[in-house]
Parts: sequence; structure tokens; C-alpha cells
Amino acid sequence: MPDTIGVGNILWVKGLIVHAIKERVEKGPERYKEIIEKYNTCGVPLAAVYAIIEIESSWIEKPRPRYEKSVEALVRKGNLVKYFPGKRSLKEVSEEEMGAACSSYGLMQIVYTTAYDRGFRARPKELSKVEVNIKWGMRELCRQYLRYGKDLDKMAAAYNRGKVLYDEYGRFVNIGYVRKFRRALKKYQ
Repeated sequence: MPDTIGVGNILWVKGLIVHAIKERVEKGPERYKEIIEKYNTCGVPLAAVYAIIEIESSWIEKPRPRYEKSVEALVRKGNLVKYFPGKRSLKEVSEEEMGAACSSYGLMQIVYTTAYDRGFRARPKELSKVEVNIKWGMRELCRQYLRYGKDLDKMAAAYNRGKVLYDEYGRFVNIGYVRKFRRALKKYQ
């Protein structure tokens, strides 16, 4: 049976995808600037916010929620039933509920448990709504920005990991994320 796709067609589709991503990244900041400014209560530089959003979601409004295995491990280890209103123990929590609570959502890929700790009390899927997502994502970004003395690298490392951690050589444990952040930041400055 002959190959009906062909290399030319694959390259054409790849080009369309690259173009769509480039266009989304270029238009993203202007589309959401007003909402970001509304919830940027601590003065995080807009270029830094844009860089975080680009890294986290490539400006895709409603990316599929991303399950965070490490979050589930912390919830289970700490028996943190507080994230499941109406439940008395984690034994009462379904796998679906656990998966939803331990996932990150939307443009800023805010983790439900993090948003909950900052005061969010709606269902996890609500974090997929653009304004809701930016509100709670900015709340966490502002927290890290102020917590680490407005140091943008530390803010980014903590936004990604919950707090700044260093390896035995004094580098960020998540240095790859911080490097992506620095590259994206340069683009928006």
C-alpha cells in the first residue's frame, strides 16, 4: 500500500503548527494584559508574568489539566483531606477527585491545591477559566515574588516548585525551568 501522507505533507502540517504557536505567543500578552494587570497587586514585571505563562502553557487558554504526581504524593503523605470538602478521610476520595485536585490548570498552570491554600474554594475545573486562572496564578506569583525579595529567578523557581531549592553545587534544583524563564523573559523585555 503506498504511503499517502508523504514527507511534504508532514512538513506542511509541522509548519502550520509552528505558525499557530508563534502567532499565539505573539498575541498572548496583548489579549490578557488587562486581566493580568487587574490581578498583579504586587508589581511583578509584566515581562516576567508573560514569561511564566509562555513556559507553563504556551498561551493556550485551556490546555488539558496536567496531573502532578508529586502533588498527589504530598497530599497522601500528609493525609491532607482539607482539599476535599465533605470528606473525612482520603479513603473517601475517588481517583477522579484525587486526580482533579492534584492537577494544574489553565494559562498559568496553577495547581488546585496551591490555589486552595490561597483561598480558592470552587471546583478544580473552575481554574480552567481564563480570569479565574490568572487571578489565582497571580496570587501565587505575587506571593513568591515578595517572599524572595522580588528576585525574578527565585520567583520563577518557587512558582514551578513551591519553594526555592538548591542542589549540592548551589544551583536551583529546577535550573532547566529557570533557564527557560530567563530566555522567555528576554523576549518580553
